[in-house]
Amino acid sequence: MFWDEEYIYEKIEDLKGMIENNTFDKTKCNNFISYDELEDEYSHNEIGYAQEMFIQKAREYLSRYPKQYAIWCDWCVHVATVDLYRDIMWGKGNYQENYIKIRENRDIV
Repeated sequence: MFWDEEYIYEKIEDLKGMIENNTFDKTKCNNFISYDELEDEYSHNEIGYAQEMFIQKAREYLSRYPKQYAIWCDWCVHVATVDLYRDIMWGKGNYQENYIKIRENRDIV
């Protein structure tokens, strides 16, 4: 596969550094592995695979901070505080309560 472990490792190290050095932005989503940055060189399927690899490793790391962070994916991998995540999900008003609760169970680490 074209995604070597080093690429994912670098992105995980970026996330760790942000959290451990208190530079993690708590006012917005911190985004990783976006389609926009990579789609000229890789297919969406390939980028999606890299996103899933990142999410798996990020969840392992973020499990050290239970119920403090949420991680989810659409055009990129988003990592945010649980409070910001809930503001985003509840604030849109587009989702029914039961849908948001299902997402929270999946997205909050």
